[in-house]
Amino acid sequence: MSEIPVDEFVGKIAYIGVMRMKSQHSMKLHTHGQFKELVVVLSGKCQHTTVFGSTEISKGDVFIVPENVGHGYARTRDVELINILYDSEKLNLPQLDLGVVPGYHALNTYDPRSGDVRYFGGTPGIGWESLKNVDYLTRRIEEELDNRTPGYIFTAAGYLMQIMSIVARSCLERQSVAESKLNSLSLILEYMEANLASAIQVATLAEIGCVSESTLNRFFRKLLNSSPGEHLLKLRVEKASQMLCHSVSTINEIATECGFYDTSHFSRIFKKHTGLSPSVFREQKNHLLRD
Repeated sequence: MSEIPVDEFVGKIAYIGVMRMKSQHSMKLHTHGQFKELVVVLSGKCQHTTVFGSTEISKGDVFIVPENVGHGYARTRDVELINILYDSEKLNLPQLDLGVVPGYHALNTYDPRSGDVRYFGGTPGIGWESLKNVDYLTRRIEEELDNRTPGYIFTAAGYLMQIMSIVARSCLERQSVAESKLNSLSLILEYMEANLASAIQVATLAEIGCVSESTLNRFFRKLLNSSPGEHLLKLRVEKASQMLCHSVSTINEIATECGFYDTSHFSRIFKKHTGLSPSVFREQKNHLLRD
């Protein structure tokens, strides 16, 4: 593991610095010494790695990597993220009443043994408006560091405090909304069931659930033991089974109404889930009903 020279990012007075990543090569495991690192994913997704493993991060995910913790990034071709490095001891940022905001504590939750930074303890990341504000404030920090007008460290630290406040509040505001929606999966599942005939994108489901795509996947895995795509196929097969039993629609019509590409795709997926082709399934069920 190598240590990236902090001077590359923070200048001569190493209190705070900014490093942006945008569609670049992967970054190997590294540390930033005594500096904490606030990571904000602006767009896309990639793998965040530690010596213990890796996890996918995507747009809206925010976390803090503590001092002297090795981490890196892989599969970064389509990702854009901000890394704000800061020496918390030298800056000595006042916490004041930010400590009463649950999002602030969740932001600092980190379990190196899991190989994962727990983005808000597994709750939603920040929304688009908050991301834009964080990006704007980060650019102001960069301007202060570039211009070095007297008082620039103080001013840059003020912008950093605003960023932390936005992130913590955004977590709190979105968490209450997301919890009410995701506890029963009602909105996401209702959307799936009402749009089985359409092409459903994971990004759309994430937006409905007010979560990032990576959080949505973790949520489905935890509660339904499947990915959103796998669960969607299950719903389509279930609806197709009902139609095969209780409608006079043709196999092709059922395939279209349940969102399959064609009858071949329908037959392959249906047999994988039920062990029978659609036509055999319909024949057996109709025989049972007649008896």
